[in-house]
Amino acid sequence: LITDSVVDVILGEQVLQGFRAAGLKVCKIVIPATAMDEAGEPSTEPYKNAEWFHRSVDMVLSGGISKNSCIISMGGGVVNNLCGVIAGLLYRGIKLVHITTTSMGMLDASIDFKQAFNHECGKNLIGCYYPASLIVMDPCVLES
Repeated sequence: LITDSVVDVILGEQVLQGFRAAGLKVCKIVIPATAMDEAGEPSTEPYKNAEWFHRSVDMVLSGGISKNSCIISMGGGVVNNLCGVIAGLLYRGIKLVHITTTSMGMLDASIDFKQAFNHECGKNLIGCYYPASLIVMDPCVLES
């Protein structure tokens, strides 16, 4: 389960405990949302980069996965994109589930096959085309 620090405070433990109660082995990775976007809202965009891609991959691999594992993103477009690239590349593709929590994620990032992260030379330069196996959209999370 990969999420950001804002969503983690609101939903992280509840979702994690729900998966564990269902008998799933789940570890949680939290991407910082310490920057502010142009509207003054917390943003993970500065962390949509190779460093956080590699950190996340290292944490996923150290948690122990197989070709039957699943990457679950819970957040907006940045988290969706990072998870999409991770799922598309590990074992040449493992299951990907998006639990999207933003309107942009619901309208764009989670339903689009384009998965990418940024490079210092530009936005969304490193990535792949990889569809999610399942997309969860709950309009109630938009109220937060």
